[in-house]
Amino acid sequence: MGPNDLRELLRQRPFGSFRIYLSDGAVYNIRHPDQAAVGRLTVALAMAASSDPQSLTDPVVLISLLHITRLEPILSTERTNPG
Repeated sequence: MGPNDLRELLRQRPFGSFRIYLSDGAVYNIRHPDQAAVGRLTVALAMAASSDPQSLTDPVVLISLLHITRLEPILSTERTNPG
Protein backbone atom coordinates (compact mmCIF):
# COMPACT_ATOMS: atom_id res chain seq x y z
CA MET A 1 0.00 0.00 0.00
CA GLY A 2 1.43 3.35 -1.00
CA PRO A 3 0.87 6.56 0.95
CA ASN A 4 -0.89 8.23 -1.99
CA ASP A 5 -3.55 5.49 -2.11
CA LEU A 6 -4.49 6.21 1.48
CA ARG A 7 -4.30 9.99 1.04
CA GLU A 8 -6.73 9.78 -1.90
CA LEU A 9 -9.33 8.02 0.28
CA LEU A 10 -8.89 10.58 3.06
CA ARG A 11 -9.32 13.53 0.64
CA GLN A 12 -12.49 12.29 -1.03
CA ARG A 13 -15.49 14.59 -0.66
CA PRO A 14 -17.89 13.63 0.57
CA PHE A 15 -15.73 11.48 2.81
CA GLY A 16 -16.60 7.79 2.89
CA SER A 17 -15.73 5.73 5.96
CA PHE A 18 -13.44 2.77 5.31
CA ARG A 19 -11.63 -0.09 7.04
CA ILE A 20 -7.91 -0.76 7.09
CA TYR A 21 -6.96 -4.45 7.24
CA LEU A 22 -3.46 -5.39 8.43
CA SER A 23 -1.29 -8.43 7.81
CA ASP A 24 -1.57 -9.45 11.50
CA GLY A 25 -5.39 -9.60 11.26
CA ALA A 26 -6.05 -6.25 12.98
CA VAL A 27 -8.79 -4.06 11.51
CA TYR A 28 -9.26 -0.31 12.03
CA ASN A 29 -12.32 1.74 11.10
CA ILE A 30 -11.64 5.22 9.72
CA ARG A 31 -14.78 7.30 10.12
CA HIS A 32 -13.33 10.80 9.79
CA PRO A 33 -10.55 12.13 7.51
CA ASP A 34 -8.71 13.69 10.47
CA GLN A 35 -8.42 10.28 12.10
CA ALA A 36 -5.39 9.32 9.98
CA ALA A 37 -2.11 11.12 9.32
CA VAL A 38 -0.21 9.57 6.44
CA GLY A 39 3.58 9.71 6.26
CA ARG A 40 6.01 8.30 3.73
CA LEU A 41 6.23 4.85 5.36
CA THR A 42 3.64 4.90 8.15
CA VAL A 43 0.15 6.05 9.05
CA ALA A 44 -0.79 7.31 12.52
CA LEU A 45 -4.37 6.58 13.54
CA ALA A 46 -6.19 8.48 16.27
CA MET A 47 -8.68 6.17 17.89
CA ALA A 48 -12.36 7.09 18.16
CA ALA A 49 -14.06 7.19 21.55
CA SER A 50 -16.41 4.23 21.90
CA SER A 51 -19.37 6.44 22.79
CA ASP A 52 -18.90 8.86 19.87
CA PRO A 53 -17.20 7.61 16.67
CA GLN A 54 -16.69 11.22 15.49
CA SER A 55 -14.77 12.13 18.67
CA LEU A 56 -11.07 11.29 18.69
CA THR A 57 -9.14 10.37 21.83
CA ASP A 58 -5.46 10.49 22.78
CA PRO A 59 -4.35 6.94 21.92
CA VAL A 60 -2.58 6.77 18.58
CA VAL A 61 -1.65 3.63 16.67
CA LEU A 62 1.34 3.82 14.32
CA ILE A 63 1.10 1.40 11.39
CA SER A 64 3.63 0.54 8.71
CA LEU A 65 2.09 1.00 5.26
CA LEU A 66 3.74 -2.29 4.27
CA HIS A 67 1.36 -4.15 6.60
CA ILE A 68 -1.86 -2.81 5.10
CA THR A 69 -3.35 -5.66 3.09
CA ARG A 70 -6.55 -3.98 1.91
CA LEU A 71 -8.89 -1.04 2.29
CA GLU A 72 -12.65 -1.57 2.24
CA PRO A 73 -15.55 0.91 2.38
CA ILE A 74 -17.84 0.79 5.40
CA LEU A 75 -21.41 0.63 4.18
CA SER A 76 -23.84 3.04 5.85
CA THR A 77 -26.15 0.11 6.65
CA GLU A 78 -23.55 -1.52 8.92
CA ARG A 79 -23.70 -1.14 12.69
CA THR A 80 -21.34 1.40 14.20
CA ASN A 81 -18.18 -0.28 15.44
CA PRO A 82 -15.65 2.27 16.75
CA GLY A 83 -12.03 1.69 16.18
